[in-house]
Amino acid sequence: MSKIEWLKGGKTWNPVTGCTKTSRGCRNCYAARMSKRLAGRCGYPKDHPFRVTLHPDRVDIPYRWKETRRVFVCSMGDLFHPNVPFDFIDRIFDTIWHTPRHRYLILTKRTDRMVEYIQERAYRRTFGWTNYGRGAYYPGRFEHYEDIVMRDMCGYRGDLDENQNWLGCNHPEIAGLPDEYEKGCSPYECPIASIASDRESLEKIGVADDYEFEPDGEGGEYALDCEWMRINNRPRHAWPGNLCLGFSAEDQKTFEDRIGDFFVLRRNLPKEAILFMSYEPALGPIDTNIDHPYRWSPLLDTHLFEMGSQVMRRPYLDWVIAGCETGPGARPMDPDWIRSIRDQCREARIPFFLKKLDPKGERMLDGRMWEETPFENENDALMIHTPVKKIFVCSPYTGDIQQNQVLARRICAKVRERGGNPFAPHLFYTQFLDEKNRKERDAGIALGLDFMRVCDEVLVFRGNGVSAGMKREIAHAERLSLPITYVGDGYL
Repeated sequence: MSKIEWLKGGKTWNPVTGCTKTSRGCRNCYAARMSKRLAGRCGYPKDHPFRVTLHPDRVDIPYRWKETRRVFVCSMGDLFHPNVPFDFIDRIFDTIWHTPRHRYLILTKRTDRMVEYIQERAYRRTFGWTNYGRGAYYPGRFEHYEDIVMRDMCGYRGDLDENQNWLGCNHPEIAGLPDEYEKGCSPYECPIASIASDRESLEKIGVADDYEFEPDGEGGEYALDCEWMRINNRPRHAWPGNLCLGFSAEDQKTFEDRIGDFFVLRRNLPKEAILFMSYEPALGPIDTNIDHPYRWSPLLDTHLFEMGSQVMRRPYLDWVIAGCETGPGARPMDPDWIRSIRDQCREARIPFFLKKLDPKGERMLDGRMWEETPFENENDALMIHTPVKKIFVCSPYTGDIQQNQVLARRICAKVRERGGNPFAPHLFYTQFLDEKNRKERDAGIALGLDFMRVCDEVLVFRGNGVSAGMKREIAHAERLSLPITYVGDGYL
């Protein structure tokens, strides 16, 4: 458990340790000081303990944390240091994507490289532009596998009529449009392959392995728009909605040097993304109203998504953390600097969190504690999009594929009635339930099992017995140490 105040008893996660100094705020770096005590131990090099070091063995650590918590990523380094390759950062982002129960916070002083990564690599995870709006797509917003297949690029679920004809998505803005407008967003397709589908382009941005290719008739190969979904069984490119991106600034100069990059992030990321600033160690005052051709204030203004919704407005920053320098050699801070940034936050209606007012640990400012956050609730369960409990529904068995699907839908409906969020990967793919075609069935089950990792519980309906496929799902749940609930006809 970390003692960092804004983590609220959360954890630090250090798949990368070590850094190099970039500005005067780094002079008394606590991480550099601590690494000297750990030299030769805990993965810190003996000769140069604060050398940038990758720790592949730590990448999967958050999977072991079952309780929801805030996680400070790379508290002992900078994830976006030039010596950290993008391929390794991809692995960090995959872990973040797969563990939506946690809220991750990344701080960097190298905002330019963070933006480079987001635009070149992680931006492909964003899903996706429409004519009317934009929405993030991530595990916390799944209802069940049917919703993945039935979801438009905007991130909202669509509907079919009784004849299985597409009725369009449930995007709230589209629902309010006049009748003469088409009530539907773009079809569900890969946002990359629909723009650049040739192998050379996909290899250039590092995602070619996600696709299958067909000859283009001119000596090259191209990827089909939807192949990526079938192969990966999850939208690997989706932006992780449980990730907050932040930068550190100690004075006006570092603030002005770095906030411009966050303007780019606000423009490129989904509106749900939380962007924040850590004003620590505070070594000088910060005025957010900086000179700019358009005279914009990162706090007081809001950004209008130029290609998106006409009503989606968000501030450039969603949160400000402030605090003095602590530890040996701490430089003095004027409390009025903190009052100034607090007042700017109040005027902009941005949450403000005061970490420490002096090196002795004083946290009271003007008679109160300042512990505001942008998060939806105090226990920090993942935003309002994340259900209380995600339940993996094992494929039921009736002996008839069509009846299997009917039964599965009834089970999922009962799960929802009881306040759960069902994951049923067999619903839309009948081969998952075909006991006669074992090769197809086993491939389908393997495809669906990946979703079990983000679930809280496994539900097994054994009213008609337990099939071989169900046994395989049960065994996988046991390997993941997930609780298993067995139900019968009485559940329905």
